[in-house]
Amino acid sequence: MASVFKQGNAWHIKFYFRGSPYKKSLGPISEHKAHRAMQRVEARLADLKAGFLRVSSGADLAEYLVRGEVVEREKVTQILVTFEAVKDSYLKYAEPRKAGTTFCTEKVHLRHFEQFLGARVAAPISEVTTADIQCYLTDRRQRVSGTTANKELQTIRQLFDFARRQGAVGSNPAHDVSRFKHSGRPHRFMSKQEIDDQINRGGLTEKRIKVLKRLRYLEEEEVTKLLDLAKERDPWLHPVLATLAFTGLRRGEVVDLEWGDVDFKAGKIWARSRKQSRTAEFAARDIDMHEKLQAVLRRHRSKNQTRQHVFPGHSGDRLSPDELHRAFKALIKGSDFDGIGLHCLRHSFASNLAAQGVDQRLIDHYMGHQTQEMRQRYQHLFPDKKSEGIQRLPY
Repeated sequence: MASVFKQGNAWHIKFYFRGSPYKKSLGPISEHKAHRAMQRVEARLADLKAGFLRVSSGADLAEYLVRGEVVEREKVTQILVTFEAVKDSYLKYAEPRKAGTTFCTEKVHLRHFEQFLGARVAAPISEVTTADIQCYLTDRRQRVSGTTANKELQTIRQLFDFARRQGAVGSNPAHDVSRFKHSGRPHRFMSKQEIDDQINRGGLTEKRIKVLKRLRYLEEEEVTKLLDLAKERDPWLHPVLATLAFTGLRRGEVVDLEWGDVDFKAGKIWARSRKQSRTAEFAARDIDMHEKLQAVLRRHRSKNQTRQHVFPGHSGDRLSPDELHRAFKALIKGSDFDGIGLHCLRHSFASNLAAQGVDQRLIDHYMGHQTQEMRQRYQHLFPDKKSEGIQRLPY
């Protein structure tokens, strides 16, 4: 931080950069102008520390920060920017531009990569090489799936693209890192019985069992049982889970849901998501409200008349995805639902609609699905219409 003080008729400014003190006379100016100069210096110091300003190696730093003198281009050398500084700047840039759950996931990815770099996070980011990133991902692949490792690679690529745009690196070393191939066998959602059958046959690792449990979808009786469990153990959580079960909303979407998105008169809920649009801040889709959900939300609204968000956290502020995740894990611990995630309610919603013969185009609209890969995960649950079509072959 900078500070100003007066000696005689002149004002002076004092600040520290990289542990060294700097002092500069501002001359016989007014106190107001002195404080304005201090604000400019503090802003330039912040940019300098983040690596977004350049100064010549022999320049008077205090003169540059106070006067903003432009040095000759050929004399300019970039102050080396650390990985840690770029990461912090990237996260500030990404937070308002990405869905909450996506942002939280990217923070986790970058934390893992920081742990791999160790003390090198304080070294220039330009020293991180393609070989470093490849080595990190090869190590990660021993502990996580190829899909997860590829997602981490994508986050690292985005970080270095940001660093390149800011001039911290000349090129993106992550672009030359190859992605891991997947098995080509799409994951499909399965009932608890199907999962138990696979586990009981034996030969599965704990990691594989955990993955299988995450692929579970709940049949209609099980959804009812889960909602009854929430009503009994955690009445605060019950309306959240009911909304997820009857709409297929993503966790980030239900956290962002506001009362203005709930239209009781039209019987619709509007889901807003950053994930579906590259041009607008939010993309929206409408989902018809089941009469049971309408009843739950009307009761819930009577208790939250003064809140903007439909589901505030326990503190009264906006509910965070992490708080919701922790509450759900506490609810299902030791129960028949242990091992599933909140996302289970989303794919249970799609799976049960498919099993009831609802047109896939309508399911896609409710879910916001845009890829065939996502559709394939529950298509096997449609009634036997496709197999009936095969039987019509004349030969």
